[in-house]
Order: sequence, then C-alpha cells, then structure tokens
Amino acid sequence: MSNPCQNGGECKAVGNAFHCACPTGLRGLICDVDVNECDQENCGNRGECVNTFGSFYCNCSDGYEDQLCNDQVPEDDTQVEF
Repeated sequence: MSNPCQNGGECKAVGNAFHCACPTGLRGLICDVDVNECDQENCGNRGECVNTFGSFYCNCSDGYEDQLCNDQVPEDDTQVEF
C-alpha cells in the first residue's frame, strides 16, 4: 500500500479510503498545506512573527530573546576601566 501522506504525515486506512495524521504545523488531505502559526502565536514584546513551512520564528525587538521573545536579555554588568 502506498503512503499518499506528505511531509511526515501518518497514513491511516479508513475503510476503502485513507486519512493522514499530519505533523504539527501542517494540515490538508495529504499534509501539504502549511498552517500559518503567526495567525495563532503572538511574539511577545513587539517581536515580529515570521511563518515558515511547518513552523515559525520570532524576530525579537532589542532587549528580548527566546522563541517567543519573552525573555529579557540580561544586562552586561561588566565595567570597563580605563
């Protein structure tokens, strides 16, 4: 039996038909449609959401980091002496 599911989708037989269980970030009859996570996920602290096929990432504004821009970048406590 062939696997019509794409992008890592798991094919399940349903009578004479099939159903694809799609990985997170994908949908569609054969898992070939990208979910726009930027419609669902909000990057924190004015970060910009960028959708990619099957995923997303955030371009964080200055002073923030991590996947959703929620962690504040620690200030450098090092002092330079002249």
